[in-house]
Amino acid sequence: YRLSYQTLALVAWGFAFVGSMALLNARWWQRRGLAVLSLLGLVVMVALFFGAAVPAFEELRIAYMDPADEIFRPGTWQLAWRYVLLGLGGLAWYGVLRQGKVWPQPESLQRGMELAGHVVLLAWLSTELYHWLVWTAGAKETYEAIWRARKAGFSILWAVYALALLGLGFRTAAAWRRMSAFVLLGVVLVKVFVFDLAETSIAYKTVLFLVLGVLLLGASFLYQRFRPREAREPASPEAAEETDE
Repeated sequence: YRLSYQTLALVAWGFAFVGSMALLNARWWQRRGLAVLSLLGLVVMVALFFGAAVPAFEELRIAYMDPADEIFRPGTWQLAWRYVLLGLGGLAWYGVLRQGKVWPQPESLQRGMELAGHVVLLAWLSTELYHWLVWTAGAKETYEAIWRARKAGFSILWAVYALALLGLGFRTAAAWRRMSAFVLLGVVLVKVFVFDLAETSIAYKTVLFLVLGVLLLGASFLYQRFRPREAREPASPEAAEETDE
């Protein structure tokens, strides 16, 4: 498992390098070329994280849960690498976002970067959920049971994230965030009715529908409570007459 440690160390070093360069550039150097390079470096490191670090996490988790492997069995502190990488990745992302004064970015690019950040964060939370499902189940549960729990857990996690994004959209008065939240909720509903119900047990179906029902009610409450005033108030008679003319 030495290769797994080397992979994680390489990704950690890459995140630290990109984050440090971005923060130093935002604070002192203020070079536009370095700002662009920081953004490209962050994209590369995120791809390496999901392409190399996540499989390495899987190898270490399997080794940790294998009682027959006493030589290369990693300790709990070594599995904490995932949280070290999360912190360094957050540092790199924060540093890139601080490049606004050095490299004025159009609003469309800023929205795209934030949307990509939400996608990456949701993907990481999904892998974390799967990790802890397998970790807590151990050898007591079959692969099919873990698979069913993962499918239901992903749907609940995505719905909770969509609700949080919807609340953020109302708090910041950003219509595109609210629209993204509704799109994610739509994806969750399609996933539930097309994929989850076919292979999920009655117990998981019951829990899934209860949780999704509560979350959808919460989303409806947020929309009715905080939707923009122009969407709640009908047009005045004078405005209607002007429109008719």
